[in-house]
Amino acid sequence: MHDINIFLIFSKYKFLFAYFFIVLFTNMQINYKDWMALANRVFGQEIVPVEAIFVHGFEDLHDEMIDFVADVYKKSGAKYVVLNGEKEFEFEAPGFAYWKEKLSERGVLENLISGVTPAHQTREEAIGFMNFAKENNIKKGIVISAPTYVIRAFLTNLSLINEWKLDIDLYPMTMKDMDWRKEIVVRGLSNDSPSEPGPRFVKFAGEWGKIIQYRQIYENGNANYSIASVKEGLEYLKKLSD
Repeated sequence: MHDINIFLIFSKYKFLFAYFFIVLFTNMQINYKDWMALANRVFGQEIVPVEAIFVHGFEDLHDEMIDFVADVYKKSGAKYVVLNGEKEFEFEAPGFAYWKEKLSERGVLENLISGVTPAHQTREEAIGFMNFAKENNIKKGIVISAPTYVIRAFLTNLSLINEWKLDIDLYPMTMKDMDWRKEIVVRGLSNDSPSEPGPRFVKFAGEWGKIIQYRQIYENGNANYSIASVKEGLEYLKKLSD
């Protein structure tokens, strides 16, 4: 695994991120070193041999992520590529049928592409993925999503691994070459969901905020927001690399 230092990605946006990190890590008393270490491990993760690839849907970078998933499939030796079975991954965005067709065109065997129960939320997706892992006795897998979203997706799956005491090594991965400045729009699955335009690096910061918010709700007793802590994620990945 290569240490890429996540701060370098955002060097051009230091004033915005300085503000974000000060608010996030000082006011909320969060160990920023753990956050940086986790981000470095996720963005620096290399392809390893696995049995299954679990793909969380996201509106951004569909075709680029399809190329990435197909490449990981070919190099990892995976027997399954597991997708959210939802027809749209976000409102009016490509979903399961589109991904299956395009992955097949890129060399993924169609009979190895599975769709779990359609899910509207990250935790619902993770429940489908981890149920698939349990039912198929998967011991090693890769969880993939868009760069802005992959850390929250990984920590959500990890919470289920911990709760269900699953014996699985799960490696988070995402593509690395994209324009972090590009404005994107991310919407929910219902047509009345408001659009959220903004650069990718701002979306990335927003996802970190959601990790904190959901973890606090979970620690206050709401199991519907289950998500592993950053420290748990970091310790888990360190054990995988030992």
